[in-house]
Amino acid sequence: MPTIGQGAIYWITIPLGVVTVITALPPTTWFVWFVLRRRRRSEHICKQCGYDLRGTPNHCPECGELAAIPGRPRQHVVAR
Repeated sequence: MPTIGQGAIYWITIPLGVVTVITALPPTTWFVWFVLRRRRRSEHICKQCGYDLRGTPNHCPECGELAAIPGRPRQHVVAR
């Protein structure tokens, strides 16, 4: 065993799960942020069914959902 003045050897033990979580956190955070940002950018997509609303910006021809306009509550139109 080394004595004082000869140098000491120290071992640090870190569980593999802790290392995995710490190294996975930044890419996972970035991925979630990327997906949420991409969804928010899709303003011309129906929030109900995902249909492209560029041709009919007021309502969705697929499910009848009205386009979200700030200040107006969401409504659902029943197609006949």
